Amino acid sequence: MNGEQRNPGGLGTFEKGEVMLLFYMLCERYRRKALTLDDFLSALKDLMFYDFDGNLWTIGAGSGKWYCREGDRWVLGSPQGPLTKATQASLKYSPVEERREKSSGQELERAFNNPIMREFLRQARAL
Repeated sequence: MNGEQRNPGGLGTFEKGEVMLLFYMLCERYRRKALTLDDFLSALKDLMFYDFDGNLWTIGAGSGKWYCREGDRWVLGSPQGPLTKATQASLKYSPVEERREKSSGQELERAFNNPIMREFLRQARAL
């Protein structure tokens, strides 16, 4: 957990429970065979977030537990506070500038590359 950057390059703020709901919706759809394994794994790659300190977090596909990126490995942990959606650009370049602005629902939907995840976000926000 590097503590060097604050919300680098992400779009939109999510609570941990909101992200978990998206994850469970995805898992349920896969369990019902409404998704192929490839579609499931592709959608999971879209569930990457930064915490306020710039640490990168994701949920383990098999465990459903949170993991933080430390160097070249993923370490079991639990993010604190709001999470910012990581974009493909932020994962490659990790800009240092802080991005804490509020985003509209439309911008948040665009933050997810995978169409399955965009659909889940719309469904979760409708609950």
